[in-house]
Order: sequence, then C-alpha cells, then structure tokens
Amino acid sequence: MSADLGTPQVMRREDARLLAGRMVKRAIDALFTLVALPLAGWYHLWAKALPGRADVTLQGVSQLVGLFPGIPGVFLRRAFYALTLRRCDAESSIGFGTIIATANVEIGRGVYIGPFCNIGHASIGDAARLGSKVTGLGGTR
Repeated sequence: MSADLGTPQVMRREDARLLAGRMVKRAIDALFTLVALPLAGWYHLWAKALPGRADVTLQGVSQLVGLFPGIPGVFLRRAFYALTLRRCDAESSIGFGTIIATANVEIGRGVYIGPFCNIGHASIGDAARLGSKVTGLGGTR
C-alpha cells in the first residue's frame, strides 16, 4: 500500500508550464477556428450547390489559406482543414503554399507537411513527415 494516499499532489513547475502551454494553444486553435468558419462555410455551401465542382472550390480556398505566412498561417490552415477534410488532427502542421485538392484527405496526429506541397486523395498516417514541394497524387491504388 502507498503511504501517499492522504497527501496532496504538488504540480511541478515543468508540468504547470506544459499545462499552461496546452491551454494557450487550445485558445489560439479556437480563435483560428472562428476565423476559418466563413471560409469553410463558403466551401460547404458551394460543395452542396455544385457537388461536381466541390474539389475545385476546395482547391481555390486551399490556395487562399496557403498564402498566410508563419505560425498564424499554420493555425489557420489547420483550423480550415479540420472543418473541411475527412480528418485533420489538431497536432498537425501544414506549410505555406500547400494545396490540398480534395476533401477526401486524412491527416493524422503529429503530421508535418512542408511548404509548397500538393496533396491529392490521400491518407497520411500519424507522425508522417513530408518535405517541401512534395506532390502526393490521388488514385485508386
């Protein structure tokens, strides 16, 4: 039996910093989700109105969100793709100038997609790393 059952646990300074960092990141993610909502709404509206042109609409908005530089751009792209793709994990990073061609894309946890990539129909597994200017073509195989 443990003798520590009645003593309160003291949070270490490093743990407190990690917890605070996670809370700040979640707040920033929520803010950028609000910013991305009109863009995602635009995509979903056109995808419903013209289902045959849904990929073209996503590509256009993808080009727009791909132009936002730096860390704010990473947050914006992640928020937009979380609202539009089949899956886009909150721990992913999508680089400047990257275009995703279809909503039938899955981006796993901890994925890094470098700048100026072009992703077609794909399922990118957890912890995958794609360098700059990678083209992932979609297909049936």
